[in-house]
Amino acid sequence: MHLRDYQLYDIDAIRSEIKNGQRRVLYCLPTGGGKTVVASQIIRLASERGKRIYFVAHRMELISQTSAKLDEMGVDHGVIMAGHARARPDLPVQVVSIQTAIRREMPWRPDIVFVDEAHRARSNSYQQIIEGCGDPVLIGITATPIRSDNKGLGGQLFKTMVCGPGIGDLIDRGYLVRPKVYSWKLDLKGIKTAGSDYSQPQLDAKMSDPKLIGDALREWQKRCADRTTVLFASGIGHSKLLVQEFRAAGVTAEHVDGTTPKMDRQSILARLAAGDIQVVSNFGVLCEGWDCPRVSALSIVRPTKSLSLYLQMAGRALRTFPGKQDCIILDHGGCAIRHGSPAEPREWSLSEDRVGRAAGGDTKDVEDRMDVCPDCGSCYEVGEVDDCECGYSFARKRKAKIQAEAGELQLLEERQASMVKHQKTIYANLLAKQKNSVKMDGSPYSDKYASAAFKGLFGQWPPRRWQKELGASR
Repeated sequence: MHLRDYQLYDIDAIRSEIKNGQRRVLYCLPTGGGKTVVASQIIRLASERGKRIYFVAHRMELISQTSAKLDEMGVDHGVIMAGHARARPDLPVQVVSIQTAIRREMPWRPDIVFVDEAHRARSNSYQQIIEGCGDPVLIGITATPIRSDNKGLGGQLFKTMVCGPGIGDLIDRGYLVRPKVYSWKLDLKGIKTAGSDYSQPQLDAKMSDPKLIGDALREWQKRCADRTTVLFASGIGHSKLLVQEFRAAGVTAEHVDGTTPKMDRQSILARLAAGDIQVVSNFGVLCEGWDCPRVSALSIVRPTKSLSLYLQMAGRALRTFPGKQDCIILDHGGCAIRHGSPAEPREWSLSEDRVGRAAGGDTKDVEDRMDVCPDCGSCYEVGEVDDCECGYSFARKRKAKIQAEAGELQLLEERQASMVKHQKTIYANLLAKQKNSVKMDGSPYSDKYASAAFKGLFGQWPPRRWQKELGASR
């Protein structure tokens, strides 16, 4: 299998951490970046050295995808999952269903344990399995190394983190498609918070309002009626209502949730992948651990306070597919207004007793990072365009804002231009340091050093056009 350059780089980085004594490594790479490819290659290399390995996942789709990828790599393996035909517990590589593992005695103790969707690794079931394995090397893989329950992934769980390129970098290099996001603010007054997100029953009832159901259909018909689409609903009842509305309009649509029989779910998703169904609405089953590159439109009819959930949903449409130039995200819950563009740079960090913070995830400064058209809902990075596709002028808005703040418009514009030039010069110098210098210990700077340092100085990320112009992406 041909691996991409960043995948080879990340494999070396993970193995180097382990060689240097780190036995608990978290690997972060966006949805569609090839996390399973990276894991499978490490498994292949380790198994050739006689290591015994478990790859633990929580969904049937993840079990199947990982097994198929190991086959492509030429790695003979078994699958530990109830009723699976590939039960071969004597083999030194096993793909393990967490639900099965917590109910039966495992055949042997592994040297290495991979945990897929590792943001789940703080749960009791995963902790039970990890502890039962003794003291293996633990490698977690995830697109979103954060949780919404104030439990961090650092401390005793993971000691260090290796991050691959971000969504924006992968888009620029052609490995993912660029999302076109439409977002609308929604009045959620009265919806209580349960845990760290909106109350699910109250949200289900709110989003099931006939007007909001109709809005979801109308916006889809207006912007992406020719695209294979996934709807993310706020509840099971809400999802079924959406399907009824779409079917009444003559659209081939199906619903899936956690109670949908396994064979029915497999059939529905297979027909979606084949293009025989245009729309699948779901609640709680397609947010992670599921891939369908044909999907080129999402309708997020599920407001959430969780950055992780938002990015997981948005990532479902970013994969490339023949003839697919971009994807459309209809964000009916204002998630992009709360959390920013899926493609904006994010710096992840490990913590033990609080949620890992993603830079730029705070509602308070989203207007400094995004231009949201009040007429059509189109979202852009600040300064990306002067005029929305619908004709609304962001340039006039920015000019009016400057005029409102001070009467000497020309002087302010000159100061602003001078500041922009100054910041761009500093960013260019940081990039030069990143590319041409090394740290005091002789190690190279991270490929995100310049952007992170700029963020620390000015409180915002360098514009993506600067990154392209100055060659920041690797």
